[in-house]
Amino acid sequence: MHSHHSHSGQFCQHAADTLEEMVLRAIDLQLSLFCLTEHMPRYDVVDLYPEELESKTTTEDLERTFSAYITEARRLQEKYKDKIDIIVGFEGEAINSEYTKYINNIFAQYKPDYFIGSLHHTSGVPIDFDQENWEYALTHSATDAKLINKLGGINNLFLTYFTEFKKFITEVDPKPAVIGHLDLITLYSRGVKILKVPLLIDAISDLIKTAIESNCLFEINSSGVRKGRAPYPDTLVAKMIIDLGGKFCLSDDSHNVDQVALNYSIVCDYVQELGIDTLWRLKLGDNKITHESFPVTDFRNWVEKINPPSTTK
Repeated sequence: MHSHHSHSGQFCQHAADTLEEMVLRAIDLQLSLFCLTEHMPRYDVVDLYPEELESKTTTEDLERTFSAYITEARRLQEKYKDKIDIIVGFEGEAINSEYTKYINNIFAQYKPDYFIGSLHHTSGVPIDFDQENWEYALTHSATDAKLINKLGGINNLFLTYFTEFKKFITEVDPKPAVIGHLDLITLYSRGVKILKVPLLIDAISDLIKTAIESNCLFEINSSGVRKGRAPYPDTLVAKMIIDLGGKFCLSDDSHNVDQVALNYSIVCDYVQELGIDTLWRLKLGDNKITHESFPVTDFRNWVEKINPPSTTK
């Protein structure tokens, strides 16, 4: 089985365990593909997270860390090539349009295999770091009073998020091979889910269509379960992706060895509840990324054989 999204404590301050330990755990669980996707460096000091400010991390430190990550990831890719497929990538940022341009520079300098297109900020504010920042984004992301009155504050925040996400996919070059946790904006919404508000549904639909046209896979990300919700994306968004012809891949968004393939049994049930019969994975050959399909029954057979770890905490 596969994971297209992972982090390690060696190169991410809110994770644990070394990159090699993550790979070895994936091998133990008989994954056939494990993608390495540490965060891209942020180059503006205003975009440092509280944990980085506390540890006195600089943007130069982030750049050095990312360079060291690529070197180690390539070493592991070669070392374990007979045991597991490793694809070396990174998780992109779209804090603003300048970061979108910076992704092109990363490809030119480091030559990764691919990247995950994720959105961790709305109007420049982190929306998955903590409740406080999410609440700040809620009150500062909307500038159109008429729109706020029409949608309500939280739906307007959702609208801003999905609109910015589409803009990111439209502008970035090269395009992401995978779209990360598409409805991450709901993480701190205190149980408020995306409503079928026409303006909002249209924005999500436009984003999905843009990603499909850009040949992106959509990850079903099991980390939502350990965060007390359904896998990303939730049912409404997942069904929109299905209806529009999108293709799904699997991710655990692991941040330590215990989270590798965590809750994949729950994801398998979720996939089948959605009526999905085919999943996809990335394939690397001749320095080119392609897609390969496999039946959901293969996923079910792996779950029954491996009995992957499961928890909601």
